[in-house]
Order: sequence, then C-alpha cells, then structure tokens
Amino acid sequence: MSIPILLAAFLLADPDPDSTASILGASPLGQAGVRAFEASLLANVDPLAAPAKLPFAADDKGSSLLSYTYAELGYERTNIDLIPDDSNAYYLKGSFGFLKFFNVVAGYERADTDFDNIKVDTYWIGGGGHFSILPQLDAVGEAIWLYNNADGDSFSSDSDTGVSLYLGGRWMALPWDRGGLEIDAGYRWTDLDALASDTITTTWELGVRAHFIKFLSVGVYYAFIDDDRRTTLNVRFSF
Repeated sequence: MSIPILLAAFLLADPDPDSTASILGASPLGQAGVRAFEASLLANVDPLAAPAKLPFAADDKGSSLLSYTYAELGYERTNIDLIPDDSNAYYLKGSFGFLKFFNVVAGYERADTDFDNIKVDTYWIGGGGHFSILPQLDAVGEAIWLYNNADGDSFSSDSDTGVSLYLGGRWMALPWDRGGLEIDAGYRWTDLDALASDTITTTWELGVRAHFIKFLSVGVYYAFIDDDRRTTLNVRFSF
C-alpha cells in the first residue's frame, strides 16, 4: 500500500476537528492524500476505469478528448460571385485516427449548378495531425491532395489536380453528459480549378457541432472563400 493511501486512511479515521489528523487533512498535503485514496478506491471498484478517465486525473500530455475516427455525410451550398447562380453539393468524408496524434482522411463530393449545367466530381485523400493544447481544445492541421472532373454544356469533360492546406482548432465549449457543443474555426488554402471564383482560394471557416450522444453529431459551418460564401450542414458518426 502506498504512502498517500496510508496517509488518507489516517486522515479519514479521526472525526475530532481539533485533532492533528483533522488539521493535517485540511492542508494541501492531506487533500492530495485523500484524492489519491479516492482514485485507488474507484479503480478497485471498477477495474475497467482507467486513471485517465477519472474526473480528477490528468489526461496524457497532448492526447485529445475529441474523436478523429468518423464518417461524415454533408450538404454544401455556395454562393459563387463569378456566376449568377449558387452551387449545390453533397459529399461523403471519412477520417481514421492513429498513433494518438494523427489521422488520414479521404472523401468524395458531387457539386452542380444550373448555370451551363455544370457538374463537378471531386475526390481527395490526405493526412492530418492534432494536439491537445487544453483538455477541451485541440490545434489541428491537414494536408490533402485533390482530383476533380468537370463537365458542362459549353465545354467537354475537363480534369484538374491540386492541394489544400488547413490549420485551425476544435473547442468543446459546452460539454454535457455523453455529448457537448463544439466550436470549430480555421483557415484553408486551396489550389484547384473548381466551382469557385478563383483557382487559388483562401477560406476562413467558423462552425458549431452539437454532439447529441457519443457517436452522433450534427455540424453547421459558414465559410468566407474570397468573394464566395459557403454554408455547410453535415451529420457525423464517430467511432
């Protein structure tokens, strides 16, 4: 049995408020011993409760409380300044987290607009990293490779490749039992000939995500893409 646990047992055994044990129990050393005793007791009651999951125990440095393994289905509507019409898109995206700080991503999107009956299929694959600055705040980064194919009434099928870089953050601002309200913000740089006013675009994005239960969340995002504006609604299943 460890010294902190023996100390806690001694402190908790004497009910006299004027005794030496009670005075010591009110000190920082005594309180630390009691916390160690409580953690040991909970771990013995439930062997599956790892210390990192206890409410008064610290997580591993840099590890995140947010999930980076998920499947996401979403809808996007973009107001394109260059043409007199909006584009509508549906996409499917997947992410797989590994080695605690990294994840791989891949996805597909189908976008179209009534202007010239343009349709664009986009595929992407890449990787990302994340680091927990605070227990509920992550810094995230991502680099992806993109391929798209566009078709319209006034031009034949045309394809292009490009890259996209992202830097931002995820903050679980309002946690609750089995869920919480997450706020995301970030900056993205993209070089790709797509349904946008410019080939090279810079995007500032802000969004909120409501985690209703551990595995299901809904997100709403708004993005400033140079002269264009995009609204996104998605459903995410985390694992």
